[in-house]
Amino acid sequence: MSRKIKELREKAVEAQKIIRELEELARENDFGFEMSYHGEFTFEDWQSSDCYGEGNSETFGVNPDGTVWITSSC
Repeated sequence: MSRKIKELREKAVEAQKIIRELEELARENDFGFEMSYHGEFTFEDWQSSDCYGEGNSETFGVNPDGTVWITSSC
């Protein structure tokens, strides 16, 4: 089996560009952005928190398999 190093590099560059776009879009919309070692993305709503009575938080995450989770109230 031949190694596809060129393809790997190209995909890594594409992924990095998308991650930077996500970071910028999150920041523009007042969300924090974290990416775990295992590939989970978390977008934390900085404008509201259910726990402090500030309204409905829009915090959500995306699992490595593409499923989305949404926070529930405290």
